[in-house]
Amino acid sequence: MTVTLPVATTPAQDIGSWELGRRFMLRVAGLPFTALETLRSPASIAWADAILADERRLAESGAALSDLLHEAISDNEDETDRRALLTIRRQVFNAKPVKDPQAALYLPMPDATRDALASWLRDHCAWQQRLAQGPGILRAEEAGVRETLRQLAVEPRLRQGLLLASPSLDAALDGFLAKPPGELGKRDRRTQRALVEYLYKVAGKTSPFSSFTGVALGEFTDTPGAAGSAGSADPAGPAAGSLAVAADWTDHPRINVAVLARLADLIAADDTVRADLPVTLTAGWYAEEDRLRYMRHTTIRGDDDAAVSFDIVHDDLFFLRHGAALQGILDVLADEPDLRYAEFISRLSTAVNAPVEDCDAYARRLMQLGLLRVPALRIDIHHRDPLRDLADRLLTLDRAWAAELSARLRGIAAQLDGFANADLATRREILQRIRAGFEEVHEALGASETTLPRTLVYEDVRAGQAPATYDRSEWMDSFAEPLRALSEILPLFDMVLTHRLVLRGFFLARYGVGGRCDDVPGFVRDFHEDIYDQYVRLTQERRSFDENGSYLPYENWLRQPEFAVLDAVRSEFAEHMRDISQRGEEGEAGDSEAGDEVVLSEAVLADLAARIAPFTSRFRPEAHFLQVGRTDNGPIAALNRSFGGLHFPFSRFSHCFEDVGAEGLSGGLRQTSQAVAPDGAVLAEVAGGIVGTNLNLHGRLTDYQIICPDERSSLPPEAQLAMDDLYLEHDADTDRLMLRSRRLGREVVPVYLGYLLPMVLPAIARFLLLFSPSSLARLNVWDGVPSTETPEGVTTRPRVRLGTVVIARRQWTFPASALPVHRPGADTAERLLTWRRWQRTHSLPDQVFARYDAEGQRAKPALVDFTSAVCLGLLDAAVKDGGFCLEEMSPTADQLTVTSAAPHLPRLPHLPGHHVAELAVETTIRRTHPTLTGGTP
Repeated sequence: MTVTLPVATTPAQDIGSWELGRRFMLRVAGLPFTALETLRSPASIAWADAILADERRLAESGAALSDLLHEAISDNEDETDRRALLTIRRQVFNAKPVKDPQAALYLPMPDATRDALASWLRDHCAWQQRLAQGPGILRAEEAGVRETLRQLAVEPRLRQGLLLASPSLDAALDGFLAKPPGELGKRDRRTQRALVEYLYKVAGKTSPFSSFTGVALGEFTDTPGAAGSAGSADPAGPAAGSLAVAADWTDHPRINVAVLARLADLIAADDTVRADLPVTLTAGWYAEEDRLRYMRHTTIRGDDDAAVSFDIVHDDLFFLRHGAALQGILDVLADEPDLRYAEFISRLSTAVNAPVEDCDAYARRLMQLGLLRVPALRIDIHHRDPLRDLADRLLTLDRAWAAELSARLRGIAAQLDGFANADLATRREILQRIRAGFEEVHEALGASETTLPRTLVYEDVRAGQAPATYDRSEWMDSFAEPLRALSEILPLFDMVLTHRLVLRGFFLARYGVGGRCDDVPGFVRDFHEDIYDQYVRLTQERRSFDENGSYLPYENWLRQPEFAVLDAVRSEFAEHMRDISQRGEEGEAGDSEAGDEVVLSEAVLADLAARIAPFTSRFRPEAHFLQVGRTDNGPIAALNRSFGGLHFPFSRFSHCFEDVGAEGLSGGLRQTSQAVAPDGAVLAEVAGGIVGTNLNLHGRLTDYQIICPDERSSLPPEAQLAMDDLYLEHDADTDRLMLRSRRLGREVVPVYLGYLLPMVLPAIARFLLLFSPSSLARLNVWDGVPSTETPEGVTTRPRVRLGTVVIARRQWTFPASALPVHRPGADTAERLLTWRRWQRTHSLPDQVFARYDAEGQRAKPALVDFTSAVCLGLLDAAVKDGGFCLEEMSPTADQLTVTSAAPHLPRLPHLPGHHVAELAVETTIRRTHPTLTGGTP
């Protein structure tokens, strides 16, 4: 059953234009979903279903027989016979075997009861015989599945990714495959379980990591009937609305830049080579009357044992007492900002009349505190090859040790050059040589111990060379209206919106309407110290509703009227969801699917969105990550996540598409940035601090870059916007707080193009992003709405649809007490039967995604197939420590629309396979109606 919210009684206010971007990014699972179908257990599932059907029949006939036996007991006066009949009745009621069936039939009872008992005994005997067949059926099928696993284990896309994600499993698989088929030992069972887990990741999800997921650039075209083809050999292409991806995937490896950041620290710490390093003061320092202030950066290393990890840089405002020694440093570096360290120490010694040793100790301490920096060792986020870039900059030092180190790094880079086209064995050798190369560099620099991340090389994989295409008119007809309605309401769930309002309120309290602030770093310091840090700490774990479903208003320290509007609209949205949920649960007479799905009204959402539009950004680019499917009723799209920001689907993968167009994908995106910039404004990148992760590497996508403290850029000087060039101003006419450039005489809209969450960026970068279109909307449509709960404590949520877009999938949350309990020592057949019975009890689909924590909010989803015994083995291992949340698979396997040429998988049909895929599209809202009182932050 579906339920629709009533149409709004008042017309929704136009909030401006909504545009679909020209490009999209397609993320394609590395293996077709067919690979997982080969791991299913159809015979075992058929056996389990037959057993469950027998159990239902036995229960139904047993209930009727129990009533007949009750009458026979009541009519019998012989105590011995009564006790015997009572025992039989109890065994029948509980579907337990009757110890002596023949003797039972000779007990005094009516003929009709005896006939019913005889029939039940025959059925029970047949059920027991079928039950006993289970282990044999499962063993035979497990042997076939195990052989399929052995063949899938050599699939290049799986092994290529495993080499980087889990080298230990990659190594163990060779031994696993070398053993003859047969029973598995404990270690091999562990290897097989890990292999199955990765296969379900590679074929069932779209998380780009090496060849586990390929990325294909796509374009919306104006050619009617255009069907997607990323290098497809079929000139006719797939069916309308489908996308075909070629098998010619190309690899684009890069060194883990965290290795380079640590190498730079080693170079700067080496007493021998430091003398030759040019040093400078960190950018953005400011000398006050008796102290010097600057932004100090502290690096927290990532987990070296994790497959994917990154260093996080924290910053804090730091003050140094302004004495003679510090003034001497300022004076020396004022004239020559890039003096070599030895020359710098010599001049400092002369300037302050102090021993060289003391000046050296003082300077080294200032390097540790981050005031003195070595710009030659900084990583450039826009460089296509950061490793060679560092090697080139070392050569500019014109020193023998630097040339030798540069040659070592170039040798490592040369090894990496051969990685993309190498086979698995050669890739292993290359990785070993790269690790050995870095270890030798560390040793040469005098490192007491070598600490290198487990993963030294990351790679992105491009799926097909030709762009995928999708007919624009078909897409617009299918998804434009629901996506626009979604875009309009997303700010209501954006945790950053209130932060922008607090910033605007703080500025107006300080400078008034039409005020101006020329000292941006000083304002950042005051804003953080006076209000923002406390506000973030208090609200970062904010709940919108209490345990009883009552709304909890936002913290409104500055008594801003916009917060009251947000509170009212947020509460009304929850009221609408409560109403629609209640009517969905009531259902219609005879409707067996009541409560499975609810449908939101676009008109109601637009009406709510119009009320908060006056204080949302006038320029809102957004990325929507969707899984598109085909049904008998037409196309559907299930929303995975929406992000606010520019070029988010593309930036991280821009280096894979530098052959696209005249200037590569980066150049094309830069042209788009110029075209979409708000009138009178320029877009300027915020790099996000010192680079410690490959997630923030990308091409140059904007004309300008804001240079935050301690950052250096390879962009031309005219493209760099220093912090002292920026100022803040409140425009009284539009009631907007803006960031502006003195040199350009224009508004500056900061944009963040990296993949790290903005909340982990340094303080100044986070501050600048309050002027950006970046947002972080957590679209929890059920927040504040009581869930349906069974007596076992299981809570359920229906699917939520907005037109053709599913914005929330069906969901079931199970506490640990509601999970199936396996008898100690139960074999695989018994555990499979227990899971199948549990699945049927809760009416769960065969394929779902599980998050293995009771809240279901933080754990990454894992595909669960209730028709696969090996997959249920993973589930057994995963749910030992608590409950989990299940979510329907949408689109389902038979609705997948992305196909590929057969990757020659063993035991799979030589036909195009259907892939789980995610389509990332970019949309832009421009607000055109007049700003209302209350204004835009």
